[in-house]
Amino acid sequence: MKRNLVFFVLASLYGCGGSSDPASNPSGTSSAAAASTPAATTSQSITLDAEGDSTMKGAMLVNGTYIFAQLPAPAVDQAQLIEALGTENLAIENNGVVGETVGEDVSGWAGFAPLATRLAVDPSKIVLENYGMNDSLAISVQAFHDNLVAWIAVVRQAGKIPVLEEPNPSSLSYYTQLPAFAAMVDQVGYEQKVLVIQQYNYVLSLPNWQSMLTDGIHPNQALYILKGQREATYLQPLVANNL
Repeated sequence: MKRNLVFFVLASLYGCGGSSDPASNPSGTSSAAAASTPAATTSQSITLDAEGDSTMKGAMLVNGTYIFAQLPAPAVDQAQLIEALGTENLAIENNGVVGETVGEDVSGWAGFAPLATRLAVDPSKIVLENYGMNDSLAISVQAFHDNLVAWIAVVRQAGKIPVLEEPNPSSLSYYTQLPAFAAMVDQVGYEQKVLVIQQYNYVLSLPNWQSMLTDGIHPNQALYILKGQREATYLQPLVANNL
């Protein structure tokens, strides 16, 4: 029942940039340092499930047509973790769905089974979510809070580790509630003691960040690479502890 399973195994993406923001580095070392001193090779395996909307899937507007990026954030994340941890036995399943909200992920939507049903047969140890963009146009901030809490509960009931990720910002004027929704991801992470991958303010800090959004919402390839590298930096200690 898994959705659009795509594995990307890449040699190295570290030349594509990254963040020196200490907030993105819970382990206290830079991603470049982690890459240069990988952990000892292990035979253990781990799978991560990346749930989210079109910005997780890797949608982007190119020459007036929507396509999926060759390297969405989970693909970059996977490659960096493989390199840093010295293991080939790691895969991230990109289960992003265009137009989806976190509430729809929990309940099932557009022909996809509810999250609990899918996780019951899913080998993933860690489940990552990246929602908020569509949610901010459809529900209140409090409802988003409740849906995130419900999402975390489903993941934990399945015996897996939940991880939250902030949405990237939008340059479109009608996403007025998006900053509050990004902040709510942080709040829920604090309340529920869940790791949060902070993307929103990081993207805002990039020079001319608006030019890195292909339609005011979806990142270009360069920004997907930066988001994926940031994911990997946050996730590396957690993944290493579960190998």
